[in-house]
Amino acid sequence: MSVVEGVRLPVLTGALMATVAVASFVTTATAALMPAITTDIGGRSVYALAFAVFTLAELVALVAGARVCDTLGPVRSFLGGATAHVLGLVLAGVAGDFGWFLVGRFVQGVGSGLVTVSVYVLVAQCYSEQQRTGMFAAMASAWAVPGLLGPVAGGLMSAAWTWRSVFLSVPVVELAALVVVLPTLLVVQRTSVRRESVEPVAVRLLAALVLAAGVVAVSCLRLFPESWTWPVLAGALLAIAFGVRPLVPAGTFRFARGLPTGILLRGFVGGFFSGAQYLLPLALSEGRGYSAVGAGLALSCGVVGFSLGGLLQSRQQLTRIPVSTRMAVSLAALAAGMLITALGLDPDLPVVLAYAGWLVAGLGLGVAITGLNLFVLETAPEHERGAASAAMRITDSIGNALMVAAGGLVIATTAVTGPSTARAAEWVTIVFALGMAATATLARRLRGAS
Repeated sequence: MSVVEGVRLPVLTGALMATVAVASFVTTATAALMPAITTDIGGRSVYALAFAVFTLAELVALVAGARVCDTLGPVRSFLGGATAHVLGLVLAGVAGDFGWFLVGRFVQGVGSGLVTVSVYVLVAQCYSEQQRTGMFAAMASAWAVPGLLGPVAGGLMSAAWTWRSVFLSVPVVELAALVVVLPTLLVVQRTSVRRESVEPVAVRLLAALVLAAGVVAVSCLRLFPESWTWPVLAGALLAIAFGVRPLVPAGTFRFARGLPTGILLRGFVGGFFSGAQYLLPLALSEGRGYSAVGAGLALSCGVVGFSLGGLLQSRQQLTRIPVSTRMAVSLAALAAGMLITALGLDPDLPVVLAYAGWLVAGLGLGVAITGLNLFVLETAPEHERGAASAAMRITDSIGNALMVAAGGLVIATTAVTGPSTARAAEWVTIVFALGMAATATLARRLRGAS
């Protein structure tokens, strides 16, 4: 039963899981379809912009969505974001050139940011503390399975018809889910308390723009001439440092106990994992001679582990363990999995270690991410849940961009090829694993109020 009277919880649960599944499918399918898209409408030399403009729009929308959720309620943010996401998909699907495709991706990013914040706040508002654990576990699976199938299904649809069929069919699913859940959302909206914002929203939006510019610059380093790499990176890091401070709780960067540590841990966890994930298929294909399918299966092991981790986190026996202990153990498992994966990249060691290690890493990630989501929502004051959810996603985006860029720079600057690629990826992954192990020691700071 929902904690909000009159809400049909099964309908809301189905709609939220469908939203997560659609987002996961679109994300992975777009990545797989980009070669076909750029062949058809151009933009091959700057295809990274398709992801950069999405990231920029999403980060700014996270900040705006947090304010909408905390002042007007999560339903307005959810409906506006879902509408924008549908419109963005349609614009991308009918784009006649790469410029219009980028416009569609930008609108998708706006929708994604608004929806992401509102989903967290809806879970906090409509589900009891015990129900939230199971809900986040279900959402982890709802993200993982479409993410696993997205590239395959998108490729098959593109081969049978065209890449446009993927972008134009997904809105049908989203609109159907909205029609079904709309009466339930209206009930939630009537129970939402409207609050006046006393915070300078314009300052936060400006900070979000600066932050987004820095993150995009880091993500697109390879588009700049080689002589520009380090100056652009330095400028991007300054922009990130300047832009992020107003968007996270006070004390975040000194690991203040409680909420600030939970938000910053999300960035470290996602960053180290994404940095290693970026190198894994490259090392297996180029360094150890595996096909794209063989290399992709390693990533699939991580998806399976992530789903299992989310389900494990939902077990009542596990929730009785203090959150600091759960997080320390899950992050230690994540570090151990990454270390085993690194050994599997060594040409002199069995490659099965890479697959087994990534399964363990995914398991640790599933427990950690689900646990941190719960911790942040339960620790943040009710009127600040939107801002806290946005801050968590912001640190996650920053961590992903920085660690992926760091791994790519190592490979690019050392100019390694063939088996040497596996060696380089092995050592970078070991460094990331050690960073994750160090992060695990900070979990004790989740105890106590900030």
